[in-house]
Order: sequence, then structure tokens, then C-alpha cells
Amino acid sequence: MRQDKDRSGKWLLTHHGDAILKLAGLDGFTTWRPLQPETVAPRRLADGLLEVRFPGEDQPTLVLVEIETYPSSDADRQVLEDLFLINLVRGVVPDVVMLVLRPKGNVEVSGVAERVSRRATARLAGSWRVTRLWELNADDLLATGDAGLVPWVPLARSGDPPEDVLRRCKDALDRVTEKRDYQGLSAVTRILAGLAYPGHKMLDLFGEERAMIESPVLDEAYALMRKLAKEEAEAYIRESIREGVREGLEKQQKDFEKLHKQMEEEFLKKAQRVEEARKAEEAWMKTLGVLREVVVETLATRFPAESGLSVELEGVADEVRLQALLRTALSCPDVQTFRAELSKPTP
Repeated sequence: MRQDKDRSGKWLLTHHGDAILKLAGLDGFTTWRPLQPETVAPRRLADGLLEVRFPGEDQPTLVLVEIETYPSSDADRQVLEDLFLINLVRGVVPDVVMLVLRPKGNVEVSGVAERVSRRATARLAGSWRVTRLWELNADDLLATGDAGLVPWVPLARSGDPPEDVLRRCKDALDRVTEKRDYQGLSAVTRILAGLAYPGHKMLDLFGEERAMIESPVLDEAYALMRKLAKEEAEAYIRESIREGVREGLEKQQKDFEKLHKQMEEEFLKKAQRVEEARKAEEAWMKTLGVLREVVVETLATRFPAESGLSVELEGVADEVRLQALLRTALSCPDVQTFRAELSKPTP
């Protein structure tokens, strides 16, 4: 789940970073765009860095974004290190959006951290606002009408039962017209809702488990993993040079090449699995399309004056359901009977 959350966070930062800013109470901006975050350590990057422009300001505002699934004792230190590095590389102290998705016992993220020298003659410190998702109101998030906020709604506070919360999220996503955005938002909503309601049967409203493998979220995540693996390995070599460990550089280079080869092989295996899933999806979608066409043609033959059912059938994405509707189309006495059957919820 943590890896899925990380991928979901990356996708939301890239496609709906404005919604993340709104979660933390940052609004009034005119434009935003994601930037490549700096490498904080050889094996870790900040979750995200956004460039945001506000009216009447010549210079953009940098916003560092960190997303924690659960509070941890190390989270504040990581944010402080991110602040130091961005200030060093870009010459400005960024604003911070820190999201914590779920509570965990008595562990807290304070939003304050400091580093003190060994002799206590120097001190570096920072503080920032922490947004705890369970303290936000789910109704308020849905009321904005911003589809980018929908994946976060199940993690927010609500007095409604899980079934109602998930159904309202699904209704909000159904208003998204761009197909790829709809697929991505549905996949990350399922992943984040799984944190709030693990194993709940209504998670399937947002697609089956297989749909997450086929979604653009994971497609883009695989490409990102490959890019970051190369950047992290190169950053490790640069760090070693800065520390003066030149004598081991040749061995490190060989290790890097070996590691890169292993990661390349693993990536190719994952890419093959993704391609197989895509082919299976294409065959599945073709089967659904044929069934829809047969249902429409059957009704058109029996009831020539009726039209418009092809659009309504587009929303049916279950093969068993379409087969049942075909049987109804062959036996129903009139179109009204068929429409009544079509309007029933999928079992």
C-alpha cells in the first residue's frame, strides 16, 4: 500500500497539484506547475516541488510538498533537510505543504525541527504547517466541485457511513469528462480510500484491483521509477566525489553499472506485465463493444422508433450484465421494460 500511495501522490502532484495546495489552505493563485524536486540524499527525493504564481507578484512561489501516510518520528527531520537543500540549490526558502493521511497511535508530526552542532555553538531550525486529513471535513471538500480533491475525501472527517462517502466520491468522479483523468482519479481514489476503509466491498466502485495495474497512474509511475533510479545513482557518484572518496570511484562505477542493469531488467519485466495487461484490456473492451452493438441492433430491429440507448449502454462495463441485457432485449415487450432493467444497479 505504501508504494501505491507514493505512486498516487506523484500522479496527483503532477496532474492536480492545485488541489493539494487547497487542502493546505493555499489559494488565490493563478497558475501552478510541478518541478523536478532536488535529490535530498542518494536514495531519497522530496515528494514534490510546485512553482505557484500569485496575482501582483513578479516572482513565483516555490512550494515543497511532503505526503506522509502515517505520522513518524523522522518526518519532521526529512522536511527540514528538504528545506535546507532547496534553499542551497535555488537560493530561496520554499513554502511547505505537509499532508499526513492517517493517525497512528500517539505518534505526532509537530511541524517543527532543528539541528544543533556538536558543541551547541550553532543551531538550524524550521517550522511549517501540518495538514492532517482526518481533521478536514469531507463535505467541504466535495462542495468545492474540484475533482482533484475527490481522492482525499475518504480520508477526511465524515459522520456518514463508508457506503455513502464512497458513493458520493463516485458520483463526483462521474462528472469528469476527460477519460485519462477519470481513470487516474478513479485509481488513486481507490488506493487512498483503501487506507480509510481497508477491504470494503464498495472500493470496487472505482474499478477492480486489476484496473489499478492498467491505469495511467502506474504507467507513469514505472517511467518515473526508471528516471529516478538513474538520477539517484548519478547523485550517489557526485556525492562520493564531493566527499573525496575518489579512490573507490572505479568500483562504485562498476557497482552502479551492475545496479543499473538489474533495475533495467526488472523494469523490462514490469513493462512486459503492463503490456500483457493492456492487451487483455483491449480484448475485454472489444468484447464489451460487440455486446453493446448487438443489444442496440436487437432493440432497433424490434422497436425501430427508439434511439439513444447506445449512449446509455456505454456506462455498462460488465460482460455478465451486458449478456443479461441482451436476453432482456430479445424478450422484453417494449423499450420501457428494457430501460427499467437497464436502470437497475449492477448486482
